[in-house]
Amino acid sequence: MKSRILHLSDIHLGNDIGITDYEIDDKLGVFRNNLIESKQNYFDILLDYLSNAGITYDFVVISGDIVHRGQYDYSSYFNTCILKLIELKRLPNRNHIIIVPGNHDIVEGNDKWKIFEQYLDIQFVKPIMKLNSISRNEYLQKVNNLLRKRKRSKFISNLDFPFIIDKNKKIIFYAFNSCSLCQMNNVIIDGKSEKLDLPRIDNLELDYFIYTMKSLKEIDNDYNDYLKIAVFHHHISSFTEFEEIKSFETLSNAGIVKKTLIENGFKLVLHGHKHYPNIYLDTTASKKGGLTVVSGGSICEIINRKGVKQGFFDLLYDSKSPNEINQRYIELINSKRNYDRVPYEKIELPQNKSYIKKSNKIDVANINRLILNVLEKNFVKNNNICGWDKKILDKKTVGILGTAFGIILMEMTGGNSKFYIENKASIINSLHYQRKTDGGFGVLFQSESSIIATCWVAQAFKISETWDYYLKTINVLLEFEEIKSEEIISESYESNTFTIAFLMRVLLDYYMIFQNNHVKSTIDVLYKSLKEGYLEDSQGIRWAKNLKNDEEESIPHTCHACIALIQYQEIFKRNDEELFHILKYAKKWLLDRQDMAFVVERIRHNGMEVVYEHNTITWYIIALIKLGVSEFEEKVIKNVDSIMNKFDWEKGVWKYNDSYNIWETYDSLIALREYIIFSAKY
Repeated sequence: MKSRILHLSDIHLGNDIGITDYEIDDKLGVFRNNLIESKQNYFDILLDYLSNAGITYDFVVISGDIVHRGQYDYSSYFNTCILKLIELKRLPNRNHIIIVPGNHDIVEGNDKWKIFEQYLDIQFVKPIMKLNSISRNEYLQKVNNLLRKRKRSKFISNLDFPFIIDKNKKIIFYAFNSCSLCQMNNVIIDGKSEKLDLPRIDNLELDYFIYTMKSLKEIDNDYNDYLKIAVFHHHISSFTEFEEIKSFETLSNAGIVKKTLIENGFKLVLHGHKHYPNIYLDTTASKKGGLTVVSGGSICEIINRKGVKQGFFDLLYDSKSPNEINQRYIELINSKRNYDRVPYEKIELPQNKSYIKKSNKIDVANINRLILNVLEKNFVKNNNICGWDKKILDKKTVGILGTAFGIILMEMTGGNSKFYIENKASIINSLHYQRKTDGGFGVLFQSESSIIATCWVAQAFKISETWDYYLKTINVLLEFEEIKSEEIISESYESNTFTIAFLMRVLLDYYMIFQNNHVKSTIDVLYKSLKEGYLEDSQGIRWAKNLKNDEEESIPHTCHACIALIQYQEIFKRNDEELFHILKYAKKWLLDRQDMAFVVERIRHNGMEVVYEHNTITWYIIALIKLGVSEFEEKVIKNVDSIMNKFDWEKGVWKYNDSYNIWETYDSLIALREYIIFSAKY
């Protein structure tokens, strides 16, 4: 059955605030006109086309920036026009129309999503924007109930959910909010106060997407022959043909987003933002598939980039030919009804199959619930300090590492719980209060700053999106004498393989968000030290506890080194034959290991030793998955079973060697999540 899809983007109704008359940017070749009437004319031409083309669209996608710079006064005209076109049956009903917010559609402040929904006073299918309005478990249950209740329905769409499923036309849409971190309050970046306008898909939103796709397969079938379309405002890939690229235009977590889409059988992405109509194949996230990307043009923004005109995409899909789609770009030039002369062009779609399958053994939802209950029950308040003990079941003291891991686990399992929402600010401020005079963090309140502790605190601030504290902590970390002098690479620095690998991953996360070249130079030093510090013989490649000493090899240190090197390669895309060799034979060495015994690593903190227990099994699984081992590899399955056997269902946390350290639960949960996302690829 055929489907006709209208893709509109970047309408930009409103005045170009701050631009007088005409402004030309010679570098980009952009021509702008601030006259409201000019924009109105282009929108009216669009309305003329939709009213008189004799085409009825089955689906409409509007990929953001309906108004210009939050000028909501112009939204009523947009709403009126859309309703009129629905009434004329030129556009489909509202549950066939997807609208995602653009960065111009939202304003600074805590009520930005409420305001956005108010000015779009007619309801459409849209992303989950107010993630904190409902608990994770409650939302997942609602998704499950909807899909089960409508199992026999030929069409599934509910304006409270971000997806459309049409079984007759064999097509699925899913709407994402790439503006969750846009229009935030000022933060300090490189010593300057700037507004954070960061394109990103929230981890919780991605979690909801994975659950929805997995539930579809469990309840009905895998929808492998359906066309699956993802909708964003921002890009998932860079536009290298432009001379100037702004820092915050591509999703900061584009890699994991693209990988997740491909693993769930998505083939097509529709987005806007750049005002540059283009269609291309993105294969950067997977060697076994890719994404056809449609970058929408602009309707009303006055632009002239390499001859590009205002316009929109008209897409035609036939479920009888699931491997292709026909497209044409309609230009809104000032001539009447030129659309009938624009031919369609056939585009081949990538062959992505859905990889996620149901798992009967791993009840992650129940595990999350139990961990959340433990965190709430064992929350400690001592005067002005609050948080968690490093022993997750104890309520003796508020520890720095305990609180950092507590925040991370809260964000992973119960970021929208009433308890966490009410206490989050106090917990974050309490952790920040425990910093040392140099701005860093120690393992203990009385101890001096350490790299490991400061790294974990930085990760807690990042996952909780406390950007001011996060940036300050990263800047302090870079000023540590051990890092500036490269002491962490010297023979005298104990446990440096793990320290270097973990520090490198933390800085890579930062670089992915803020693209800081100063951080890049530090990352390159750490990368080089890991590449040069391995041991090699006929058994393969591995790392010892210390890069400079030929001491006994270490499974957990090898795992952490591999994970860090792979993350570096995924970000910078270097064609490094030496690195490929290292990872190939490190994988061989890891697969040959028999003893997955629990390993205790002692991390030095300025003369004192604090025990940080590495769960070899957990990081072994993560490393093998990153290295490309199939789920059916016996080593992976065996060790996933071992992790599940270590979960204490009565206590609600993981227990290794008679201890209940909070990081053991974190390590185990991270390993299971990595396994579930990756599982059953073939």
